[in-house]
Amino acid sequence: MDHELIKLIKKFPKKHVLVIGDIILDCFIKGISERISPEAPVPIILVRKETFMPGGAANAANNLATIGIKTDLMGVIGKDTPAQKLLNLLKQKKINTGLLLQGKKYPTTLKTRITVRGRHVLRVDWEKIDYINKSIEEKAIKFLQKFKNQFDAIIISDYGKGFLTENLVKAIFAAFSDKPIIVDAKPEHINWFTNATLIAPNRKEAILMAQPFMREQNIN
Repeated sequence: MDHELIKLIKKFPKKHVLVIGDIILDCFIKGISERISPEAPVPIILVRKETFMPGGAANAANNLATIGIKTDLMGVIGKDTPAQKLLNLLKQKKINTGLLLQGKKYPTTLKTRITVRGRHVLRVDWEKIDYINKSIEEKAIKFLQKFKNQFDAIIISDYGKGFLTENLVKAIFAAFSDKPIIVDAKPEHINWFTNATLIAPNRKEAILMAQPFMREQNIN
């Protein structure tokens, strides 16, 4: 392994990162199917295994904690069973959840993927896509102002579920103007993140983000 990379890895436990964004609980159901339902022409799936994993911004936090970085997570979750499952998973990874906001109006996003013999046959989503209200937004901004000196870097994970508002993003950049801010942004919100240290879209998102510039430059 490269000597400089080893030196970098050894610094991980000394770093403290805040992940901010839309929080998801991922559920994976593995099963078998040997017959068709008599009620409709659909397969009957016999569940053999069900597992849960942190998703969305929680997945980013989980990845950081796995490589030894002290990690805090900020977002909104519901007061429901998926939230409790998610909190237990985050606790196991020693991810600080003190900056999480909870509200009955914001059910925890749950995405369930069903596979049969390794083949993905169905995904079921439970979610409410809506921007947070002013009360939640103000609490999040107060948290940022109170704890801004604790973190070495910020990761913003935008899945377009509503936790990130334009006002909240402005507050993030104001509070952490002297820190690296890495962003995974939805194309429709790209103008919020022009001052980011790094933006990391996938290929499809990069194409969508580039289209306004290409039209402006008359690039076909």
